[in-house]
Amino acid sequence: EHANYLNDPFYLGATCGRVSNRINHASFELDGEQIHVNKNHGEHCLHGGQENFALQYWQVITELTKSSEITLQHSSKDGDAGFPGQVDIMVRYHLSEDNKLSIHYHANTSKPTPINVTNHSYFSLGEDTCLNLGLEIDADAYLDVDDEGIPTGVALPTAASDFSFNKEAVIGQNQQQASHPQLQAPLGYDHCYVLKNKTLTTPSAMLTSQLNNIRMSLYTDHEALQLYTGSFLATPFTPYQGVCLEAQSYIDAVNNK
Repeated sequence: EHANYLNDPFYLGATCGRVSNRINHASFELDGEQIHVNKNHGEHCLHGGQENFALQYWQVITELTKSSEITLQHSSKDGDAGFPGQVDIMVRYHLSEDNKLSIHYHANTSKPTPINVTNHSYFSLGEDTCLNLGLEIDADAYLDVDDEGIPTGVALPTAASDFSFNKEAVIGQNQQQASHPQLQAPLGYDHCYVLKNKTLTTPSAMLTSQLNNIRMSLYTDHEALQLYTGSFLATPFTPYQGVCLEAQSYIDAVNNK
């Protein structure tokens, strides 16, 4: 229902921004000035703060017949959630006849300001839990984070680690066999992968349901991919009911050179 979208704590299918993911201590330096933004995740800023894009009304500006494409626009005022500059952003969704969904973002700003927009859809491919899905991610490294999801500034190799999806692996098996404390139940994957291929010609990730014989390929020109297995989903949903593959820039890039 309409009200559920306005009060959705899970970012179901949302466009997250201005800055998706976490900003350490909800502050950063920009052009010599210390900027303080909304704290909505403990001491940190998550997905753009309390007035983030996911909780705003967007305006439909173009719409094709047959419902194959739609473009929406939103204006974020200077100072929204503490971020500098007005941002006028558009998102275009296009569904092709061969079952490809393309999401394109375009933004203009009135002054320097960080922007890191992502799509936060959850995928199950018809399974009861994403833990049954096979996953492959084209990444040789992931960002080391502390227990609050804030990067330490170090990228670690995925090879021979609990974070390896270099070859297709079942998400639940990887998670169950993991010894890393951040992956222990009831937690799970909520980590940022450094993508090898940053073009739209080769898939950066592939998700597979063997039960339903379905495969989804994700293409992006972003630098990174946040893998989130939905451990915080709650009523009316259940933990791990869907997995997010959030194509985005690096977490907390404003605080890590």
